[in-house]
Amino acid sequence: MNDFDIMYRSCYEDVFRFLRGLSGNETLAEDLTQETFYRAMKNIDSYQGNAELRVWLCSIAKNLFYDH
Repeated sequence: MNDFDIMYRSCYEDVFRFLRGLSGNETLAEDLTQETFYRAMKNIDSYQGNAELRVWLCSIAKNLFYDH
């Protein structure tokens, strides 16, 4: 298992619940959660470690939700 798989498995549920709470829509939350992890994978170099990984992922998720 690589580092991304570990991040995905440990944070997926938190990001999904966060988005479900924002959107009130389980399907949209699922789609945006997938997009969140895709963007995180593409931009992992921008993660500076100043915040907990879940916080970084939820900020990506929040921006995706607002853009949606």
